[in-house]
Amino acid sequence: MPEWGPLGSVRGALSNERPYRDWQVAGFNNHGTETDMVLRNSGTGALELYDINNNSLTAAFSLGAVGLDWQVVGFGNFSSVPGEGDMMMRNTGTGAFLIYNISNNQITSTFPMGAAGLNWQVAGFGPMNGAGTSDMVLRDGNTGAFEAYDIANNQLTATASLGQVGLDWIVAGFAPFSSMGSTNVAPDSTSQLVQAMAGFGGGGGAADSPSTVPLGAETLSQQPLVTIPQHL
Repeated sequence: MPEWGPLGSVRGALSNERPYRDWQVAGFNNHGTETDMVLRNSGTGALELYDINNNSLTAAFSLGAVGLDWQVVGFGNFSSVPGEGDMMMRNTGTGAFLIYNISNNQITSTFPMGAAGLNWQVAGFGPMNGAGTSDMVLRDGNTGAFEAYDIANNQLTATASLGQVGLDWIVAGFAPFSSMGSTNVAPDSTSQLVQAMAGFGGGGGAADSPSTVPLGAETLSQQPLVTIPQHL
C-alpha cells in the first residue's frame, strides 16, 4: 500500500505507475460526514475504498471482489440508515440490480432488487420522492421514457412514469431545482431544461405506460463479495 500524502501525488501514482493502471474510479460514496472514493480493478473485479479527509487520503480498505459481469452504477443511502452510503451494482447480462450496504468501510449485507430490461439504463440517483431517500431513475434507450424507482430500507417501494424526452436530449445530472428537498432531471442549461420538460405531461409526447420490468418482480441469484487480500 502506498504511503499516503497529498491527494494529487497519490492520483499521479495511480495513473502513472504500472501496478495502479488497472484501478479505475468506480464512484464517490457520500455517507453524511465525508465523501470517499471507490476504485475497481478492471482485471480482477476487486473493489477498494479510500477514505478522504481534509483533502488527503487517510486510509484504504478492501471491499472484496465481484465478477466483472457486475458493474457499479451508483452510490446512495439505500438502507435508510442515517449517514450510511451504499453501492448499487447491475449485471450486464441479465439487467439484475443488487444493493451492497456499506458501513464502517465494510460491506455489511446485500439485497437483490430484481431486474429490468437492458434497454432501461440508469440515468441517476437522488431523492425523487422528496423524502430524503436515494431513489433511482432509469431511461429507456429506445424511446427516451423515464421511470422513477423509490427505494427505502433496501427495498423497492414504488415506481412512477416520468414521461419521455427525445433521445437527442441526454441527462446532465440531478439537482433540487424546483423546491427544497426534491430532485429533478437537468439537461444542459436552464433554457434547455424548459424545452426538455415540455415533453412531460398529458398530450406532450409523454409515455403513459413504459413497458418496464418491475424491479423486485423475481428472485435473483446474488453474486456475493469474496474477501481477498488485494490492496494497492
